[in-house]
Amino acid sequence: MPFLPMPKKLCLAEDKAPFRCGEETPVFLDAEGELALTAARIVQEDALSATGLRLPVVRTAPGDGARIRLSVREDLPAGTDYGLRIGADGADLCGRDPQALIRAAATLGQAFRTWGAVLPALEILDGPDYARRGYYLDCSRGRVPTIEGLKKVADLLCRLKINEWQLYVEHTFLFPRLSEAWRADTPLTAEEILELDRYCAARGIELVPSLSSFGHLYRMLATKTYADLCELPDAEKPRFAFYDMMAHHTLNPAHPDALPTVTALVDEYRRLFTSARFNLCCDETFDLGKGRSAASGIPPEELYIGHVTALCRHLIDSGVTPQIWGDILLHQPETAARLPEGTVILNWGYAPDVTDRQVAAIAALGLPQEVCPGIQSWNRFIPDLPGAWANIRAMSRHGMRYGAVGLLNTDWGDFGHIADPVLSLPGIAFGAALAWNAGEQDEEETLAAASFLLLGDRDGQAAKALRALSGNEVWSWWDATLFIEATSPEARDRHRPDAGRCALAAEKNARLREALDILDRAAPGLNGQGRELVRVCHLAAEGVRLLNGLAAAECGSLGQEERNALAVDLETWYRRYMRRWREVSREGQLRELTRLIEAWADRLRGRERIPAVSLV
Repeated sequence: MPFLPMPKKLCLAEDKAPFRCGEETPVFLDAEGELALTAARIVQEDALSATGLRLPVVRTAPGDGARIRLSVREDLPAGTDYGLRIGADGADLCGRDPQALIRAAATLGQAFRTWGAVLPALEILDGPDYARRGYYLDCSRGRVPTIEGLKKVADLLCRLKINEWQLYVEHTFLFPRLSEAWRADTPLTAEEILELDRYCAARGIELVPSLSSFGHLYRMLATKTYADLCELPDAEKPRFAFYDMMAHHTLNPAHPDALPTVTALVDEYRRLFTSARFNLCCDETFDLGKGRSAASGIPPEELYIGHVTALCRHLIDSGVTPQIWGDILLHQPETAARLPEGTVILNWGYAPDVTDRQVAAIAALGLPQEVCPGIQSWNRFIPDLPGAWANIRAMSRHGMRYGAVGLLNTDWGDFGHIADPVLSLPGIAFGAALAWNAGEQDEEETLAAASFLLLGDRDGQAAKALRALSGNEVWSWWDATLFIEATSPEARDRHRPDAGRCALAAEKNARLREALDILDRAAPGLNGQGRELVRVCHLAAEGVRLLNGLAAAECGSLGQEERNALAVDLETWYRRYMRRWREVSREGQLRELTRLIEAWADRLRGRERIPAVSLV
């Protein structure tokens, strides 16, 4: 029975008469406010999409005949978020509050997709394991979404009962004073953030601001104006490199202008959101204490906690709850007591077999935390679905065991965000399912439900194909990027492909072809989004095949004619890749990604240009 997330209590009464929904069946809105109206519109939209019926929304109680009634009830049983009862007289949806009523409407929408206009008698009482169920989308390291694309994501999150959303921003917001940082990019504007915040709020989603304020300030600290605030000297001089963007440009907190500069940016950005939370990030401060701040004589751990504490206190004084990533704190737990009370730790861990060590450590410090797994889409053309499921399930369980207040499922874009956004759908669905039900869940059933509800895949073949497409690279995009960006033979050797894995390329490519054949046969039965995913899977699978070809070339398995042909294939494919990118994303860092592809094509032809010296 494809519900996503699966309801806690569902009783299907097959012996009772069904509800036969008709063209004039009214949607009786027995609740007030914009959120209640959103719930009614979800019922309307999903009924139209699944059955072709146009249901009128009314405020006056209908007379005789079947109807769909939406109401808010505060007397629901303990632990119940919403209820749904379907019988011959119609459907009754109730929520503990208007946001819960939206979740009830989403569940009815899924019932329409499963049974059409003839809905079986059933009763659902449901509630989540995690109060905060979030999605975190990287909007800095490659792709910057369009506002239309962001609204589509909000609609998806609403249907999957996700109630927290964050956009990862380094330089991709148009701060008037940071034109040097965003002038080569396509940043989000204040007007767009305001519009998206309102759009999310109307769908029961809290859009939480997230802004790098310590590490990962590559674009800002590489400018002439702000380079003096960087830990490393000459920060404005190096060429762009994806590695440098990931690993360098930490703020020097010993500089007297560092805290005032960042605080001003935080304040400016915060005013665009209605949320009373703010993610300061403050993660991966790799260069801290290794550059200019060393002259201060202050130990790195003191520099870190001093800067973070000041930022957190500033937010708390403004009535805002601060959030920070927990990686640095885990290495200096003795400083945790200095964080202001109420600071929330975002505790990330991405290994499929991630243990509970980190979650237990933050719990032992007495700090509130959200557990943060990931959809395993970064550094890949095709996400690792088995790895994503294992990681999200493990983190959801660890969080429940140690009293985490939420689950924030992450979708990063390391090294150019090469995965297409539509390929994030299964991972987002996994996060929604396991944030609602952190107990025992079945991977195949959840993927099948996601494939049916999101793609129209009734027989499960698209789900089978998506799983089979995962894990067919013989060389990672991470290593391939570091290889082509390397500035020394020693650095290049560290990321050279393994000959043993390269020998598997033909087998892996054959698996890709078999999976695409399954997907192609399933395509006629899919919905519009499903057929879009088929097209994207072909493009992404070709990217994997070409990456495997680059590995074979570096292992000496290709002659020069074959290398030349591979260069042509790479450039021809990339033209189609750019066209698709521009359909769903702004330009972002497409220019930098193009440089990588050009560098690879030049190397295949034996005409590689040696890169300038980097920071490393």
